[in-house]
Amino acid sequence: MTYEQSNIKQDESNKQVKQYKKKIALKEDKKDYRQELTDKVKIRIEEMISHMEANPDDQWNKPWFSCNERPVNPATGTVYKGINVISLMSADFVDNRFYTYNNIAEMEKTRAKNVFELNDLSEKLEAKAITQAEFDQRLAPLEKSFQELEAKGLNNRLEAMHIIKGSKAIPVFKAVQVSFKSADETNDNEADPKPVENVKAGDAAPKIWMQAHSGNVFNATQITNMKPLQAKTYTFFPHEEAETHLQAMIVKTGLTYNEVNKGRAFYSPANHAITMPPKELFRTGNDYYGTLLHEISHSTGKALGRDLSSGGFGSKSYAKEELVAEISSVLMSADLGIPYDATQHENNVAYLKSWLGALNEDKNYIFKAASQAEKSVNYQHEQRAAYKADLLLQQVAKTDLKAVVVPKGLPAVKREFAMSM
Repeated sequence: MTYEQSNIKQDESNKQVKQYKKKIALKEDKKDYRQELTDKVKIRIEEMISHMEANPDDQWNKPWFSCNERPVNPATGTVYKGINVISLMSADFVDNRFYTYNNIAEMEKTRAKNVFELNDLSEKLEAKAITQAEFDQRLAPLEKSFQELEAKGLNNRLEAMHIIKGSKAIPVFKAVQVSFKSADETNDNEADPKPVENVKAGDAAPKIWMQAHSGNVFNATQITNMKPLQAKTYTFFPHEEAETHLQAMIVKTGLTYNEVNKGRAFYSPANHAITMPPKELFRTGNDYYGTLLHEISHSTGKALGRDLSSGGFGSKSYAKEELVAEISSVLMSADLGIPYDATQHENNVAYLKSWLGALNEDKNYIFKAASQAEKSVNYQHEQRAAYKADLLLQQVAKTDLKAVVVPKGLPAVKREFAMSM
């Protein structure tokens, strides 16, 4: 009897998958996921404002981030970026692993099939229907398949995997190119996106990139038979890497770094210079490097075309730049292995209220800031990679042209050069 013939429950599982997809599809027609995420962030910020106004001596705590590592999907190898970092890291899970419904369904299908085939092989070996050599040969691919499942998160080979009943999915987004309608096309049934102004009939429809809802994921803690989260290990020392990162930005972008015995850290766009208090004034090394990464994020603004000068403290443009730097430093801290703490920065109720006002006006505000933050992080990684490549070339150059030593007992070769006429 084959696995397909014996596993009657699998048909029921497939029906559940189809029903789930249909249910999600119906919800998608009614939900505005961008507004939903914006509202979620607004609630967090409102809670922080209320707490800080009632307790003015408290430092600013993290308004939405719950873990210190970038969210990942171990089943596909996806490392989430941009707005998905906001969506997933604000979901109140310390575990940074997320899976789709189909990921878990496929993993469970493979696991169950492997168990069935393993039991079948064992029975045949016991009945002497196959030899030990045949058993070992057919066992090898099953073992490999189990190991692949374990690498994706499977804990016990003999127990089923499924999403815990009542678990709430978290939306994820992807960049899509949207075509706007020209002036001679109707748009009565489209609430979003809005058509571009001054587009004449007959003109090619303009296109923009925007973040659209692409599906839902579940955290590893919402799934049965999942391995506990393992502590992440790094191939570098985080603080040393942060020092290398600073040197890379100095060398590759012309950034100036100053230490002043004052309690304020800031970036000056006019001088392309970061000013930091001495390291010993910070509570911990993590606090120092977290603050440094925040200011380095500001320093990418000019190269990436962000507005760094049109508004002063409290203005919308100023608040947006602070939000971009805040998100950038969260991402860079995660990438460099430095625990993030929002109390490192001189943020206060004024920042929070300005962000809240902007979020009330524009449901895409957080999406735009997240996109610019990801660009900042990518730019920084590029500069560090280029700096390291330069260092490697310099090291190669030092060892490439060594002096030739003539072995003892051999005469030196006399070289004569003649110019051709």
